[in-house]
Amino acid sequence: MLEIIRKVFSFILAFIAAIAGLFMPAKKELSPEKLLEEMTLEQKVCQMLMPAFRTWNGADVTALPAAVESAIEKYDFGGIIVFSENCRGTEQTARLVYNMQSAAGRSEHGVPMLIGIDQEGGSIVRLKTGTYTCGNMAFADFLCHAAQSFHVIRKLSYIFF
Repeated sequence: MLEIIRKVFSFILAFIAAIAGLFMPAKKELSPEKLLEEMTLEQKVCQMLMPAFRTWNGADVTALPAAVESAIEKYDFGGIIVFSENCRGTEQTARLVYNMQSAAGRSEHGVPMLIGIDQEGGSIVRLKTGTYTCGNMAFADFLCHAAQSFHVIRKLSYIFF
């Protein structure tokens, strides 16, 4: 029972960290058009970038180094990609993502970042709690068979109904 409670709590923390950017308002409440007008070309380009900070000075980035925090604040990245080097546990990953979003909130325009994770399903699992899914090939195979079954059922329904 304690293990179930721990997993549920870990999942909730990960969910909160993932959506934290939605609740961090931009510094200026501007329309997207007005925000883009105010951005320099460099800031617009950086909004299209989603770097990954897997390691820093030879160590895995599991907590936000000051230099990475400064880079996020300075460059207004559009997002960050989280990889296995960044994930040691759900609570740690949630804290890392929250700190990254907080740094984005302190950037000039304060635009929250899109957070991506290398969570492909199947054998590639970065977040160890929550729902496990099959790999992409198995999922595509399932959809293909489901579509074929739908067409067969549809044809049979014309015959019998």
